[in-house]
Amino acid sequence: MTSAAAPPAAAPRLDAEQVLTRLLRLIRETERVEQFTPERLRTAFGVDFRVFEPGYCGYGERLSPRWTYGMEMREKIAVGPRFNFSFNASGDDAPAEEICALDYGRFAAELEAMGFQRQAQRGEHGAFLADWYDRPGMRVIVKQQRLAPGEDSRACVRDVSIP
Repeated sequence: MTSAAAPPAAAPRLDAEQVLTRLLRLIRETERVEQFTPERLRTAFGVDFRVFEPGYCGYGERLSPRWTYGMEMREKIAVGPRFNFSFNASGDDAPAEEICALDYGRFAAELEAMGFQRQAQRGEHGAFLADWYDRPGMRVIVKQQRLAPGEDSRACVRDVSIP
């Protein structure tokens, strides 16, 4: 009599670096967010985006015990089409190193190499909120997470929105 081994834990289809690299490629090859169709997203990321209702699709998965990521595309909302991507921590102690293989500096440099102009958005008392990257036809809003407190510490990409 033989015993079957327990199946291995499901590994993510895309790790943090792969998903950000594929997002950059999609941005490079796209003129407007309206071109982010479910089929185009499936092709770009190599995963099956689920259509929740007409004009709304998404995909997400667990990266590690402490991190997940999610993407969604809404074609028909009051302010116009919008693509959202985010890394999501399952607690305050989730180490950002797990999402930082392609860090904020490299991500920003890639956008700027594509012709995007960077503008920091600040809130109350000058607190940094996000960077807006603009080129004709597209805006990419990128929020960051620091590995340690302070402006000088290494930053990771946390959220990307393309309105």
